Amino acid sequence: MPYGISWTRYICLVTSAFFATAAGSQVVHLIYRPLDDLDDLIEEAFQKKLLEQKNHNDMLVKS
Repeated sequence: MPYGISWTRYICLVTSAFFATAAGSQVVHLIYRPLDDLDDLIEEAFQKKLLEQKNHNDMLVKS
């Protein structure tokens, strides 16, 4: 095994690292809630993109 540790110790460390990562991810989604306003952000970006395309098309028509 890497660095001379046993399989048991290695599997234990990998398992605990996995669960720590999963727990951290869960905390982020429960406390900080990054996806709550995702629909609003997508709609805002979509409207901005439509406005940019409309302005671009208007400039092409005027030239």
